[in-house]
Amino acid sequence: MGWHGWRRARLRAVWSWCHRPGPMSFFEISNGLLSAKFCATGASLVDLRLAEVDHSLVLGMTAADLYSDNPAYMGSVVGRVGNRIGGAQFDIGDGPVKVTPNEGLNQLHGGPKSWSHQRWDLLAHKVDRILFGLSCPQGFNGFPGAVEAVVTYSLSGQGLGVEIEAHVSAPTPLALTTHSYFNLGPVATIDGHSLEVPAFATCELDEESIPTGELIPLDNPHLDMGQAIDLNFCIANAKDGRLRHHATLVAPGGKLRLEVHSNEPGCQIYTGDGLPQLAGEQATRPIGPRAGVALEPQLWPNAVNLPQFPNAVCLPGEPYKHLTRFQFG
Repeated sequence: MGWHGWRRARLRAVWSWCHRPGPMSFFEISNGLLSAKFCATGASLVDLRLAEVDHSLVLGMTAADLYSDNPAYMGSVVGRVGNRIGGAQFDIGDGPVKVTPNEGLNQLHGGPKSWSHQRWDLLAHKVDRILFGLSCPQGFNGFPGAVEAVVTYSLSGQGLGVEIEAHVSAPTPLALTTHSYFNLGPVATIDGHSLEVPAFATCELDEESIPTGELIPLDNPHLDMGQAIDLNFCIANAKDGRLRHHATLVAPGGKLRLEVHSNEPGCQIYTGDGLPQLAGEQATRPIGPRAGVALEPQLWPNAVNLPQFPNAVCLPGEPYKHLTRFQFG
C-alpha cells in the first residue's frame, strides 16, 4: 500500500472511532496472565501487571493529563527520531536540514513536544490488543516529509508485543522506540537487579553524549547496575528484520525476569538517575532517581550523521517497521 492508500485507510479508522462514545482517560487490555494500561498522549504504557505480582512492572503516572508534561518520557513512543541528533542537523536530499533543538544545540527524541507528548488517535481497543495512530505533518520540528504511524500493543501469554508501522511522504530520518522504565521488584529502586545485554560494542560519546562514530568493544554482557548507565549498546550492524535478544533483566532474588527481543540494531540502557521525584497521588509506584531502568530498542544515536552507522533514512514506498517483545517469566 502506497502513501496515499495508507493515509486513506488510517483516516477511515480514525473517522470510525470518532463516531463512538467518548473514550476514558486510560485504556486497559488483559489476557488473564498479563494486563496493561495505556494513555493516548504519547501512546504511553502507564501500568503493566503480571498475575500474582502485586505491583506494576513499569513506572507510570496516575492521571492522563500528567503525560502532556512528561520530562522523563515515561512509557511513551518517542520519535520521529529517538535518541540524539548532533547539532540538530543532518544532510539529506539537496542539502542540510536544521531541526528544532531541545537539549542544548542538539535534538533529543524528536525535539520539543514531539511524538512522546502528542495525543495519538485511538484506532482500535480489543480485549488483549490496542492500536494508536499519529499523523505527523511535514516540517514538524523541522523534519522533511509527512509521516503516518500506527503502534499496536498486544498481549500473548506473559509477553507484551509492540509493533510500530509507519509510512512517509518523502525521504526522512525515522527511528522510533518505546521508553518504559522497568522495575521488577517491589522496592523503590533498581538496586539489586541484574542486567545482561548481549552487545558487541557501545557507542563512544563526546562531552554532550553525541556518538563520535567510534565503537568501544564490549567483552562482558553483564552490566554493573550499581553505576549510572546511559549508553547505546550495539546489537547488530544493520536493521534486517530479524528479532534479536537485546537484554535480560532479573529482579533481586531471581524471582522474576524480563527478556527483551527486537528487530532494532541497538538498545539504549538508561538507569534513570535523572528521574524526577514523584510519589503518592501522581505515581502508580514511587518514582525518583534509579526507580526504574529504561530498555529502549532503537537505531544507533546520531546515525543520520554517521554513514558507518545503520541507515536512518526512510523512503516513500518502503514501510518502516519496529518490533519489540517484552517477555516475563
